[in-house]
Amino acid sequence: MESADTTLQEARRAMAALLGRSAGSLPRVPGVLLGAGPSLSCVLPALEAPIKARHALALAAPSVADALHRRRLPILTLARLAEAPWSVRGALTLEALGCNPIILAGFDLAFTDGLFCAAEHELHREWACELGPFRTIENLHTAAVLSAGVVEDTARTPDGTRSTRRLRAERSALDRLIESLRGSGREVIEIDPHAARHAATIKKIVTTRLVERQPIELPQIAAMQVSGDALSVESRFGTGASLADLQHEYAGAQVSRREPLSSTATSGPLTVEVRAMPRLAAVIACDPERGGTGVPRHLDSEFAGRTVLSATLERLGRVEGVERIILLVPTDFDPRPLFDPRRISLPVEVEACGRSPYPEEISVIRTARLWADSAWRGGVNGACVWDEVVAPAATCAALERRGLDAALICGPDWPVIMIDGLGGADEVVARYRSAMGELDMTYAPAPPGLGACVVGRPLLEALALRRGPRLLGERIDREPITREDPSAVLPVDRIRRSMVRAVLDSMRAKLRMRRGIEPIVVDGASGETIDHIGGWSVVEALEHQFFNLPPAFVPQHLIIELNTGRRASGSFSPHRVGSIQRPPMTERLLEAILDEVAAPRDVVITFGHVGDPLWHPELPKFIRMAHWAGARAVHVRTELLADQPRIEAMLAAGPDVISIDLHACTSPAYRALMGAHPLERVLANIESMLARLGSADPALRLPLIVPRLQRRGANVGDIERFVMTWRQRLGTAIVEGIPRFAESPEREVDPLIPAEVPLESIRREGARRMVVLSDGRVPLSELDLVAEQTIASIQRGGVFEVWRDVMSRRRQRGRDPTKIPNDLRCWQP
Repeated sequence: MESADTTLQEARRAMAALLGRSAGSLPRVPGVLLGAGPSLSCVLPALEAPIKARHALALAAPSVADALHRRRLPILTLARLAEAPWSVRGALTLEALGCNPIILAGFDLAFTDGLFCAAEHELHREWACELGPFRTIENLHTAAVLSAGVVEDTARTPDGTRSTRRLRAERSALDRLIESLRGSGREVIEIDPHAARHAATIKKIVTTRLVERQPIELPQIAAMQVSGDALSVESRFGTGASLADLQHEYAGAQVSRREPLSSTATSGPLTVEVRAMPRLAAVIACDPERGGTGVPRHLDSEFAGRTVLSATLERLGRVEGVERIILLVPTDFDPRPLFDPRRISLPVEVEACGRSPYPEEISVIRTARLWADSAWRGGVNGACVWDEVVAPAATCAALERRGLDAALICGPDWPVIMIDGLGGADEVVARYRSAMGELDMTYAPAPPGLGACVVGRPLLEALALRRGPRLLGERIDREPITREDPSAVLPVDRIRRSMVRAVLDSMRAKLRMRRGIEPIVVDGASGETIDHIGGWSVVEALEHQFFNLPPAFVPQHLIIELNTGRRASGSFSPHRVGSIQRPPMTERLLEAILDEVAAPRDVVITFGHVGDPLWHPELPKFIRMAHWAGARAVHVRTELLADQPRIEAMLAAGPDVISIDLHACTSPAYRALMGAHPLERVLANIESMLARLGSADPALRLPLIVPRLQRRGANVGDIERFVMTWRQRLGTAIVEGIPRFAESPEREVDPLIPAEVPLESIRREGARRMVVLSDGRVPLSELDLVAEQTIASIQRGGVFEVWRDVMSRRRQRGRDPTKIPNDLRCWQP
């Protein structure tokens, strides 16, 4: 304890010296310390008004400062240079400034309610571009908690939340500081209703006291840096700037180059180890008829005055560190007429690969990617964009024949793949080569069609044999992506966080790229192409096409309600507050809906919403009708509480994905969410379904089976077991949030902190999906289950006409970039 007290006194002196004349300048002014713990999301709305009115000095953790700047809050941020825990540094700063009381918010120092961080954490913006129907914010929180430390390094705090040694050590340090502050007359108040209370704090809401105060004059603390263990502070009180504007950091992790020759002195003769620099080729596996998500397309499609294959090859010809380009093609396809080798700076070699260079499982992988085609990862089973275009066995064989070590993976219809700049193919290749074989892959997490990926032969062999990771996305999912991850070569935030698809495949994608990109890659005066277009320009052009212009096709994801009846009667059931009854979908109405899905070639359909479609007598016929109409994939969401003949009839119709509302691992939790039905019944139905499908890996066969769990207080203890069990068994498991229905006295309020879907993800999903109710009506809000505000009916207008109306209304409602109205939020799948 003496050592800890001595260290605390030294830290106090360092802080006082650092703050200089500002020390003690704010006597009797409240100081609010904002951490990044999950409970911050609960109290920030109440604190926002007092802080904005400058009734207190607010000090924010760097990881939430960006979000708070975007809320236009006047906050003080500490730079990330000190060794001491941030909570201790923050409290010392407020003490040195003379603040009293000191108010703690967001200092759980534990994974409260199974969440990794607050919704304001910068991780939420990183995660937003990956989210979709089969990758949720709750899933990413769970994965981050599970990877926070090995099992031996985790423990449960007295209130039941999960923690780690590092977090427990920080909690102890903060507790000691709080005791010291109270001993010196400071009042320390903790206002988080969910977080575990720290020692010697008072737990109560103080926003009323803050509002009653007069606005304070904030101190001007100049940014300064002190060497050694001293702390560094920077003052940022501007209300318009973001953290990215205020604190520039290099976007990619630095990896120093290693010399190929190294020597080690021993007691015996000198030993010399020689390492050759890895040799690489760019490898393009060509499917002449279909794109990476299986949509029909041709490689002779024109882009910027030449074929898309030629544009892609010319682009790859500029990559440094690549020896050649290898085209893997079916034996009956000759790509040479589609490009001019004189325009390509690298030699192009064509290699025939029989019927197809792709493995048999490619149709499954393409289906998995359909639901996240504008996200670099996030498909079913974690499939990423490079899984769409990698042919592991054929690529590995081509590299081995040429004595090469790794392949730069690219699609044949990626004409604007990033080459130079941060996160470009040049940097991805350089990162792999400089590691001298110690990395199995390097990649740039960027929108599909922009980010490059280099994969070494050992990993390609493992993928070909399905030993180890089954997909590149599964390999990447092993650990959260950070700036310290040597495999991840991070582009700038503006590109990395974008939600566009820069692949010339579907009719929808072709129209956006031709309208948005061709005008800036072709010089209007000379007609010559400009090859050095950067990722920033591509993202800006495609985002304008996606988010601002009227739609040119029907929505990419149609959610069709077939009926309103279901068996579940627990807290999960949408009938919990009252019965919802509509006539079931008719064949004639479904024909009218499906009549327009073929044109864009990329439409996916979900049968679900209020009712369980398994209880519609025509479900098998409707699945077949959707495929005949040109839908790329059909997804059925069901409770699977039915007899075997009904389930077998559904399977025989050929759905591509089946989501199962399981929601628990234990019988008590299942009863709470689903009612009196036995959990054993649905588990037996799953086993029977798997037995019928055969002994192959369920993650690489159709239909893909996806268990789902709605995160609630009744089943929070099941979440980690649920995810680990079903990911091991089926390759995937989805954890999702509670729908944000309008509050009512009858509706149950769940005690858990909500994970909060990022606004960017809500906007992206809202721009690609639409719900059609079983009677043909289309509500503005997916949460409007009783259809109080419907926009139109399919019975009186086509899907495309209604979709344009829906998008116009959604854009009007979502003009404020800092908040999303509740009626624009999504519900299922």
